[in-house]
Amino acid sequence: VRPYKGVDTALKALAEILKIRADVRLVIAGKLWESWAPYECLIRKLGLSDHVLPILDYIPSAEVRRLFTAADLVILPYHHFDSQSGVAGTALAFRKPMIVSAVGGLPDLVKDPACVVPPQNPAALARAVVRCLQDPNRLRSLAADAHALSRDFSWKAIAKATFLVYKDACKKL
Repeated sequence: VRPYKGVDTALKALAEILKIRADVRLVIAGKLWESWAPYECLIRKLGLSDHVLPILDYIPSAEVRRLFTAADLVILPYHHFDSQSGVAGTALAFRKPMIVSAVGGLPDLVKDPACVVPPQNPAALARAVVRCLQDPNRLRSLAADAHALSRDFSWKAIAKATFLVYKDACKKL
């Protein structure tokens, strides 16, 4: 849990989502790299205590499996991003539908443009989440997309792409 990952955006979006779907829960899982106090304050201010489950520590592999298996949807509401996401790769491996911010390489990890939202925009995130949760067919389609994308990001695919880069570089020598 780091500032750029958009926990604040997720919490504000959850407040909007709950106006339409009272059965939604948000799990925030991972080791803290900052104070939790501002988020706890926001959770209380928005009346979200019964809908947020913070698991604020290192997540062992067995727990990762349990969390992803239980999830209907994974959201990555990052404010900015310059790398790749371990959470996103894991979500793909578990064939989980994702909604991501339009930052860095995150949009490459979903096929449906409606699941890419502007960063720091809780209203857009809330609309995308509600749209997905209210349509089981969309969730199934997004899960199929995640499965297809997981093959593109497999170790075998990465090794092949790396080999081709080196092969091309050797031709230019």
